[in-house]
Amino acid sequence: LEKALEVAPYSLSYRRTLALRKEMDGDSERALAIFRGGLETDDREQKIAAYTDITNYHLDRDELPHSVEAYEQALALVTE
Repeated sequence: LEKALEVAPYSLSYRRTLALRKEMDGDSERALAIFRGGLETDDREQKIAAYTDITNYHLDRDELPHSVEAYEQALALVTE
């Protein structure tokens, strides 16, 4: 999956699957870094998806302030 994400860095499926696998392996820090890697784009829709994944990541851990922050970032990018 890491190689696949290198080849297709905008693949939400690869990014989410890899991050979830890292989380299951107990590497939460790496999982969050993978999700944050989705923010390294100029594509607004990709950034919204990345912020949504980060929101859910924090919600799953009951980290409400971080979750709200990421969600607000996503909403700021929505134009419609």
